[in-house]
Amino acid sequence: MRIINRLNDLSQLLPKAFENNFSIDLFEFPDFGTSGHLPGTFRAVKLSCKKPSITTMQPPVRKTALTIIYAVTLSIAITLSSFQSRAFTAPDFNLITESATLYQAIDPNEHELPPYDLFNRALTGYQLLEKAKKLSTKGVLTLIDFRRSANEKRLWVIDLVHKKILFHTLTAHGRNTGDVFARNFSNTPNSNQSSLGFYVTGKTYIGKHGISLKLHGVENGINDKAEARAIVMHGATYVSESYIKQYGRLGRSFGCPAIPMALHKKIITEIAEGTCLFIFYPDPTYVSRTKFKDGLSMSL
Repeated sequence: MRIINRLNDLSQLLPKAFENNFSIDLFEFPDFGTSGHLPGTFRAVKLSCKKPSITTMQPPVRKTALTIIYAVTLSIAITLSSFQSRAFTAPDFNLITESATLYQAIDPNEHELPPYDLFNRALTGYQLLEKAKKLSTKGVLTLIDFRRSANEKRLWVIDLVHKKILFHTLTAHGRNTGDVFARNFSNTPNSNQSSLGFYVTGKTYIGKHGISLKLHGVENGINDKAEARAIVMHGATYVSESYIKQYGRLGRSFGCPAIPMALHKKIITEIAEGTCLFIFYPDPTYVSRTKFKDGLSMSL
């Protein structure tokens, strides 16, 4: 994926109070043969908040800003679709509104909120799994954003019932997935790489890392070999701020989303047995193959 154009002229669509706080990006993806898209054609628009961060705005201002983002994104998508040679399906605005409303209602609980696009993708998958009766009634959603450096907190545990962030912490990726940044992913045994996509958490057990959590990958060909690969969530001493200070980066696992020892018991207990875990990176292969589409995705 690469940004091919910054549409600054569209800033005029935003009120004066917001025009200096947003940027609009047009993204282009290569054709993978089975994606159903023409090579080099428009695939997505990203409208991003600059400063102040949308997660730190006061609720009334944030609500207005988010409403503007959805309206402008939808307008851009529909406008640009007229230049495509294939049929356009508008995003489900009801889903967008529902996701946005829930996102606005979440209490950060002294933590940083996850990026909205990550939350929106995750919530879409969560709802599909819930509809398929794959989830428990806990109402807990765990997100991992592999777009971020391993030295940053990139795991969130969200209580969707009580609408609050329970945990926001560090998490490791596989040693062959990358150094500080995750870049390579695999579903192959002994690859020592992380697998992307949606998982349903299983039961806990006591292993060499203490209490650990089984993960059931639900995306065929993407993460469905998680159990065979012994990909689990566990605590690790190499997942800590002190390790980063000593070695310059977080430690890496054999593919497991390892978490800090100081929190692993609480997190694993909270998310065990039938909750949704979503691990994301805009890897072209994953984006083209996943059957879980985010609420802003378009079919050409």
